[in-house]
Amino acid sequence: MAGMAFFFFLGGQGGLVFSLMEGRPLLESPHAVSAAAGMALLGAQGVLGATMKGKKAARTVHTYLGSSIMAMFFVHAGLGLANGLSF
Repeated sequence: MAGMAFFFFLGGQGGLVFSLMEGRPLLESPHAVSAAAGMALLGAQGVLGATMKGKKAARTVHTYLGSSIMAMFFVHAGLGLANGLSF
């Protein structure tokens, strides 16, 4: 999960610079919004994972949240592709 967050932070930096160079508004595209939401959910997933301490319900929530995050990042990838093809 930490590797995923690191990778997305690096990609975000490139996207911000590219948007600035193109004169596009920052953080207003659906791709940028889904990135911010995904990073927040990754943070929540990390906190939940660190604090669940054998609680069965927390483990179930952690599993479903992780699967939902992966699905959301597939949508995020599609939004990024559409954003990139719009140039």
